[in-house]
Amino acid sequence: MASNGKKPASSQHLPQLIRVLLLKLEVQRQSLLAPKLTSEVNHEVSLVLLKPKDDSSLVRVKVMVSLDGKWRAEGQQVPLVSFVGDYEARFVFSTEFTFEMVEKWLKNNFYIDSLIAQAIPVVNLHMFSQLEMMGVNPNNKKIGYEPTSDDWKLSEMLPSSPAKRTRKKLPLQGK
Repeated sequence: MASNGKKPASSQHLPQLIRVLLLKLEVQRQSLLAPKLTSEVNHEVSLVLLKPKDDSSLVRVKVMVSLDGKWRAEGQQVPLVSFVGDYEARFVFSTEFTFEMVEKWLKNNFYIDSLIAQAIPVVNLHMFSQLEMMGVNPNNKKIGYEPTSDDWKLSEMLPSSPAKRTRKKLPLQGK
């Protein structure tokens, strides 16, 4: 086995990602009428190795990810959308791996990167879905429609009073 701290020999040494938790979420959104948004997203990542409580417990690793994203109109300093989220991705190892083995592996950058590479896409997917629900496309394009008074007047689409409603008789087809 790869207990010498070097890169594990196969994917069997990789733990199973069992859950990703959202620990904190703060989102602020202004009007998105800007034609194009620029984005800046920063990730901060840390790993925590959890020692088993007893011999029958599994070795666990937490990957903690903090996101800080801002979307601005081109040339502006004030963000139209800001997103701050803290996530925890929890991994468990098979029973055949000891705390000492995992501790040695976590000294290897390749191994650390392989854990982070599993957590980041899940975290980003959640962030992107939250942004899309607010009308922001993660690819820096505005999605959704925010009507302005010039573009859309609901009052013009509704009759002003029931008495002014008229029915138009349509000719029957086929006669």
